[in-house]
Amino acid sequence: MKRHFYLFTISLLLVHKVLIAQPCPSGNILLETQEQIDNFTVLYPDCSVIEGNLEITGEAFGAGNIFHLDSLYRITEVQGNLKIAYTLELHSLRGLEGISRVGGRVYISFTSVDSLTGLCNLQFVGGDMQFGENSNLKNLHGLERLQHIGDGLGFWFCHSLGSLDGLDSLSTLGGYLILNSNYQLSSLEGLNLLTAIPGYLELENLPALSSLNGLEAIGSIGENLTVINNQNLQGLAGLNSLNSVGGAIIIRENPLIVHLDELSQIQTLGYGIHIDSNESLENISGLSSITHIGGRNIQICSNPVLTDISGIANIDAISVYYIEITQNPSLSVCSFVSTCDFLQNKLGPSNIALNAEGCNSDTEVLYHCQFLGETPLSTGHEMQIFPVPVTDAAHIRFRLPNSGHVKMEIINSLGQLVTSLVDQVLPAGEHSRVWQTSRIPAGLYSCRIQTGNQAWLRKMLVIPG
Repeated sequence: MKRHFYLFTISLLLVHKVLIAQPCPSGNILLETQEQIDNFTVLYPDCSVIEGNLEITGEAFGAGNIFHLDSLYRITEVQGNLKIAYTLELHSLRGLEGISRVGGRVYISFTSVDSLTGLCNLQFVGGDMQFGENSNLKNLHGLERLQHIGDGLGFWFCHSLGSLDGLDSLSTLGGYLILNSNYQLSSLEGLNLLTAIPGYLELENLPALSSLNGLEAIGSIGENLTVINNQNLQGLAGLNSLNSVGGAIIIRENPLIVHLDELSQIQTLGYGIHIDSNESLENISGLSSITHIGGRNIQICSNPVLTDISGIANIDAISVYYIEITQNPSLSVCSFVSTCDFLQNKLGPSNIALNAEGCNSDTEVLYHCQFLGETPLSTGHEMQIFPVPVTDAAHIRFRLPNSGHVKMEIINSLGQLVTSLVDQVLPAGEHSRVWQTSRIPAGLYSCRIQTGNQAWLRKMLVIPG
């Protein structure tokens, strides 16, 4: 009898243990306190695969009440999302070493973690992976086994993050790459296996970043290439292999970038060109391979030393919706096949203003469009006009370096021929002509001298005598 009672007691204990030792609870799991985390293994000792989301959330914007994740060591997979947020007392992800796969997104934000070593076995993330407001995070060591992210990867306001070391195995990124307001980030090394970014690439407000080395293998960006407010960025070295951008090129407020030569392999854009407020930018000739911008905008504004925008010369005007070229005080040449076709055929709205003479209005650009293909010479000594301004007559002196057929014409501000003063063969040397202006309406005129494929242009203001 005693033996049967003993066996019955053991059976009850086993049943009780089975009832207590549950597998993972179905659906999503929310852990909001340290006590819940500590009890998780006690309540679910056989839990390894979480079918829904695992969310670990402390006191929102408070001091936090979660200190460690040690009791979660049995978990090997989260089929939904993994979220750790508002845990400002959490300094380590130790306890998550068993996780090799997250089916959804990984979101780690508002923590005090200084290392990702707790994710040392993570290999696959099905959704995106975001890190925000982790002010103690210095590098990405711990992610060395991560190979695949199904969507995007983003870091913002991780103020201590100095490098991307730790991402060395990442070969597949399914969406965007965003690096924003990580003030100590000085290197992009660690992304060397990435050959494409299917979403957008955003590099913004990274004051310690001096180059884009680490992106050398990237050949395509599916959406926008955005480089904004990077105070120490010397240039775009690192993007030399980039040949396709599905969105726009946006280069703004980068005071040390001088040129865009590294983008010379790009041929088409989906959403246009925006070049704005780059203090040292001298030319954008590196964009000269681009022939199509998807019916979008060309905007080149507030670049104080920009003198050369020939990078837009080969763009099919039909692919442009709007042109804005403003507040580039050193820019005097805006007449290219692209801009001329756009303005002459009135293909869309435009705003060309507050640049140097020659590119100060649509009218000025259209005027110079008629001289495309000619080789302009310096007007400093080949031609002189006096008096200035012109009252009753303009006295025009010019010097020909070689003999040849010469045409001298006076053209008004609309590009219309007013009169022809010379149309004959002249010998090399000094020559002069007089244009009587007493009956000519006041306004801005140009004297144009052409010999062969060379031309001189000199503007003059005619006022009443």
